[in-house]
Amino acid sequence: MSDGGVVLRRCDGDRVRSDHALRERIAAVYTTVFGEPPYEEPPDRGPRWAHGPLVRHAALPGFELVCAERAGALLGFAYGAIGRDDSWFAGYIRERAPREVAEAWLGGHGELAELAVDPQERGRGVGGALHDAVVEHLEQLGTGRVILVTQRAATAARALYAARGWRDLAELAPGSVLMGLRFTKGDAG
Repeated sequence: MSDGGVVLRRCDGDRVRSDHALRERIAAVYTTVFGEPPYEEPPDRGPRWAHGPLVRHAALPGFELVCAERAGALLGFAYGAIGRDDSWFAGYIRERAPREVAEAWLGGHGELAELAVDPQERGRGVGGALHDAVVEHLEQLGTGRVILVTQRAATAARALYAARGWRDLAELAPGSVLMGLRFTKGDAG
């Protein structure tokens, strides 16, 4: 990453849950990024997400949020946690993915839950740096593998993931793809 003064800041779940201003800054980036195609989320989704699901996710084991900033401006964020076998997300995957995929990838896995970079900062290595920081954290926790869900039409995001070794595991819904990354070399599972 040609850093241009970019700083990565790691935040644990307690910080995310207690820092309203941080969540507001994250909501603004979320709204910008996920308001674009292919997501086209409504403008009120960012604040609702930042003060609802993000706060709940911040209580998950192993949660870590990484923010990319320059001169105090939030350029992007990513976060992950250890996946829970009894979570809504695991149930969603079990209902939609082939049984062998769910059995091979769920349970003790890491989840790269969100990655968002302001459109004006794309192509400068910010997304890659955020990805690498979160995935490194999950690898250090000993998860062995990480999953995420993205849109097939999110070509830039999918290219970033593919360049870092992620592979498609299953289509969960029309246009929605489950991807996986294993840390153990030689494990084809």
